[in-house]
Amino acid sequence: PVARDDEGNILAVEVGGPPPLYPDGVRLPERPIPTAKDERLMSRRHALLDFYRAPHSPYHLNVPKKRAEGVDQAVERYGDRYKTGTQQKRPQLSKVLYLDPKYFPSELYSTQQQRLSAKNQGADAQAAFFKDQGSKQGVSRL
Repeated sequence: PVARDDEGNILAVEVGGPPPLYPDGVRLPERPIPTAKDERLMSRRHALLDFYRAPHSPYHLNVPKKRAEGVDQAVERYGDRYKTGTQQKRPQLSKVLYLDPKYFPSELYSTQQQRLSAKNQGADAQAAFFKDQGSKQGVSRL
């Protein structure tokens, strides 16, 4: 192939093939040897991921199956109307996970929820105080 510039002069073209993909002589760093702590962390991570992906986990989300488009979708069947789901019951996420209000901004909670939270925290603190004082004074034996 001949390459020409704007004035029609022939330019020299190098035909050398494609450029190299990787440079020669690349040395990769040594692979680190995992310690016992790293092994424990990896096993816990894998266990947690397995729990999240398990079908009985409250964190597992089911993607609804798409129905076939066309005639089947337009026709409502009698059996579909009264069909009960065979899906197993999973616990509600609110039953499994307790969200402590002190870790979230106050704007997310109503004033009534804030008062209830403060009241519950006050009652717990008061019970702990009296239990501690009773054990110091020997009253807990009564």
